[in-house]
Amino acid sequence: MGIQILNKDVSVISNVIGKLKASIGSIFGTTGWAGGGGGGASQGPLAGTAPATVNTSVGSVSWSNLANLFSTSLSSDSTLPYFSIPVRSYYIVGQGFGFSIPTGATINGIVVTLQAKSYDTQGAGNNARDYSVKIVKNNTITGTDKSTLASLTPNNTYVNRTYGGSTDLWGETWTAADINNSNFGVAYSAELNVVAKNVVTVDVRNLRITVHYTT
Repeated sequence: MGIQILNKDVSVISNVIGKLKASIGSIFGTTGWAGGGGGGASQGPLAGTAPATVNTSVGSVSWSNLANLFSTSLSSDSTLPYFSIPVRSYYIVGQGFGFSIPTGATINGIVVTLQAKSYDTQGAGNNARDYSVKIVKNNTITGTDKSTLASLTPNNTYVNRTYGGSTDLWGETWTAADINNSNFGVAYSAELNVVAKNVVTVDVRNLRITVHYTT
């Protein structure tokens, strides 16, 4: 229980810093921070403040330690069996980011970042890969899949992933209300597509979203 409280505190602090940047930008008209005098602006990167959830619309393997998805030090985990490939995880879904985009703003792009790694429990070096990365709009997993099917490193080392961009809308149209909705978020699924000697575990952490907009 103590660890979960710490993870929540980290996410809250991260969001407070992001919103402080936004407030400073609105005062000084700083491009790249919120409220930049009518120019390009952004909020984030922000972390969710609630434990992640699991969506079973893809895959067959669940996730554990859902409260750790937004942590910078602990992780959410999916253990993929090695005896039948390809095998895919369910979506792990992060929401509750607490955005406060100004009403009437034009949404220009959405950037999602996270850290992920994979490892074979017998040290054989087999690795998994991203399978699906989608946006969550009004509590529905939707839009363009941003996974490149890029492999995760097999040596138990986290890699930084970036999906979307400052002008990438993920195949959707957006209002400020869509982004500010507590059900806005992102869904991630991993896949094992090579024969392994034992189960392969995928760890994901440090999920963040940045939203770019103009006012």
